[in-house]
Amino acid sequence: MRKFNRVHFTTPASRQSLPSITFTDDDYVGVNPNQDDPMVIAVTLANWEVHKTLVDQGSSANILYWPTFLRLDIPQSLIQSHTEPLVGFAGRSIHTPGYVDLLITFGAPPDSRRVMVRYLLVEADTSYNIIIGRPTLNQLGAVVSTPHLTMKFPGHDGKIISVKANQKVAQQCYAESLRVAPLGEQCKSNLITMAHTDREEITNLDPRSDAHNGQPSPVDELDDLQIGKLPGQTTKISKQLTPELRQQLEAEILRNADLFTWSSADMPGISADFICHKLAIHKEAKLVAQRKRKVGGERREAIVAET
Repeated sequence: MRKFNRVHFTTPASRQSLPSITFTDDDYVGVNPNQDDPMVIAVTLANWEVHKTLVDQGSSANILYWPTFLRLDIPQSLIQSHTEPLVGFAGRSIHTPGYVDLLITFGAPPDSRRVMVRYLLVEADTSYNIIIGRPTLNQLGAVVSTPHLTMKFPGHDGKIISVKANQKVAQQCYAESLRVAPLGEQCKSNLITMAHTDREEITNLDPRSDAHNGQPSPVDELDDLQIGKLPGQTTKISKQLTPELRQQLEAEILRNADLFTWSSADMPGISADFICHKLAIHKEAKLVAQRKRKVGGERREAIVAET
């Protein structure tokens, strides 16, 4: 039996024609130039405004984390089977319940664009709600500039749409990602705060447990409350308090003003045995006088004032 091989000639796929996309110094507005923050934005998904959405050019898939999916009130009947595991950066395989196709909106009307995106559902504890990977970026024709923390892509009318990252949220997500623990029951019992608008419900979906970082940012705007006699002897209270609650809080703070310490002189009641320590020095050691360091005039005056 003779076998014949055939050669078929095909025409190459036409390239998508895209308008020019440029970044200028104007895109630095509102961005700290000394940063290496990730591109974290907010998108509209299933009529929810979902924050903590990571734009990851290194991801070959779009990821929707399972705790976030459950909070979006999407029927689980839309989930399609996906048998292949998702392989992470370290080669670790991650189980996925399947995938789902959902419409997502980038930007705010009228400068926005809505596309259909396929998300892999992943059960993992993370500081992000969604990861937008290369498939969606290519579908948008998007260009991401991490120095500007800006993503640009053409709209349906050819106009270039810019989406800025939220640098503060990006820093919070990065800090939280360093402390993420394995997925547990706390992650499943998180509450979400919803604010209703005319067209959609908006929430900051956070799949993680309610963990606070070492220096949390205040939620409300703050007012200074004078406690001591000097100008700098103040504390801060929320501006959102009702007049009655604010009056009660100020009265309670001023009634306990002696608990605030502004210098070591405000702590005379602490025993010296408690705040002092002893040095374990060999008794036969020879004493050596340390040379006095030369200090400037301002520091010398401060030393004299303290002693």
